[in-house]
Amino acid sequence: MRAPAPLPPAPALLDAVPDALARAALALPVRLEGHVLHVRSLTGDDADPDLDPMRVEVGAADVVATRDPDVVRHLLVAYARHRLTAALDDPVLLLDLVLDLAAGSDASDVHLETDVDGMRVRQRVDGELHDVLRVPHRTVSALVARTKVRASLDVAERRLPQDGRLIHALPDGTLDVRVATMPVQGGERVTLRLLPDGPSGPGLDGLGLPEDVVA
Repeated sequence: MRAPAPLPPAPALLDAVPDALARAALALPVRLEGHVLHVRSLTGDDADPDLDPMRVEVGAADVVATRDPDVVRHLLVAYARHRLTAALDDPVLLLDLVLDLAAGSDASDVHLETDVDGMRVRQRVDGELHDVLRVPHRTVSALVARTKVRASLDVAERRLPQDGRLIHALPDGTLDVRVATMPVQGGERVTLRLLPDGPSGPGLDGLGLPEDVVA
């Protein structure tokens, strides 16, 4: 059973605690009350030394940690949603955030769909496609090119379908992503199929299988 997602931390707190510190500590800052930083962490141990850089960064005297076995998913979603809009002109960061959000949301695949107005980004969760964001036309070509570079595809080839693979780093493992490009009117459509290859990937109990099948 997945732990319930916490309420989104205040944007100012996510700005104050860089995501690199949160990823290193495997902890999500939740709120700052006076001189006490409240976090969700894998261990729930207030004395965990890995939390000290986060505490120092916000000038807190103490840390109160709540155990959250799904904290990696929660921190990926929180930071990705917080940073996506600001990354619309940075295709390198934008691709990383789209993949982080997909991994944290347990998405099975992500669709980058070029149209006349730019690009629509959607991810499939529990069999249903959900809108993530719209990418402006000025960034579309660079985002597709960045994806091709990561997947070792031919950036110059836009007339034929291509298939490749990229590995995306997560705080607690890696994500194996199969990449497929398809020429469409006005550009290319890119499909990213996520195949978790590390601790963040769901185990048998996270696949929704009947108990007799799992056994």
